[in-house]
Amino acid sequence: MGPVGTSNLATLLGSQSRGAAIRTELDRAQIELSTGRVTSLIEATKGDLQPLYGIESRLSTVQADLDAVTIGQTRLDSAEAALDQIATLTDSFGPEFANAVSGLIPGENEAVSRRAGDILEDVIGVLNIAPGGRALFGGASVDGPVLDSSTDLLDALRTALTGSTDIAADIEAFFFDTAGPFETTIWNGADPALPARTSLGGDVHAPPVANAPALKDVLTGLSAAFLSSDPAFAADAAVTAELQAVAETALLNSRGSLTGLRERLGIDQAQLALLDERLTAESNALTTSRNEIIAADPYETATWLNALEAQLDAFYTVTARQSALSFTRYLG
Repeated sequence: MGPVGTSNLATLLGSQSRGAAIRTELDRAQIELSTGRVTSLIEATKGDLQPLYGIESRLSTVQADLDAVTIGQTRLDSAEAALDQIATLTDSFGPEFANAVSGLIPGENEAVSRRAGDILEDVIGVLNIAPGGRALFGGASVDGPVLDSSTDLLDALRTALTGSTDIAADIEAFFFDTAGPFETTIWNGADPALPARTSLGGDVHAPPVANAPALKDVLTGLSAAFLSSDPAFAADAAVTAELQAVAETALLNSRGSLTGLRERLGIDQAQLALLDERLTAESNALTTSRNEIIAADPYETATWLNALEAQLDAFYTVTARQSALSFTRYLG
């Protein structure tokens, strides 16, 4: 029985190294076949990674833009549904209130006026919605209810009108004066959020704010309609008539102004839809370009895999024979 020679040791180590190399390549081929992507970007790009990095960077920017557009579309769609609901609540009430005031619905004046309070509460509830915990109509502020309750609003308006000699002017000041009680006490939101600019130059607009003039028209009409039958003013027929006149005018104006607000929202939605199409098209083109660089050809990869499996099989066969011969020499 003789010693293992240096040449035999070198042969053994060489065989192990060759076997490990084949197995490593086999692992790579299996990964590329299963993922459809090359495992070596250096080989795929022939050492020039700059174009691939440029594509990846732009794809990241486009994806961020698409995410912003998706969020914007979701919030604008929610705002559209909310404004549609407000329009549904108020469109029929205006004519109904006018008919009650004019006597066309005898004995219904007080009942219709009280219903204005219920609608006012519903409208404020709609304006205070916060999908995902973010106030929809609060402008740059997304925390908490953007408007105080209808009870708080009516109490503040009663206080402002106590002793008033010009109901119409004082209601106008209450709602529309920037330093009036509505803006300083009832409204809890902020200025309209600035549009988010995408890399393509298109803007992602935020929903309208709850203190927009069109929505103030709605709140003015419903509040005045409710107070027109309020016991605090019932004793003064002239005040009641003024409140009714303010309510009729505001409710009539709100139909046009609310329609205009919804139309502008629709324009913002259409622009976002176009922006989404452009960004999606660019994302698809960039993805195709990236895949052309990093995609592994399935036929070539399968052929490579088969060749490696054959090499590994042949390697094991040769290794087994060498081991048998070495063992025989060792015994000899």
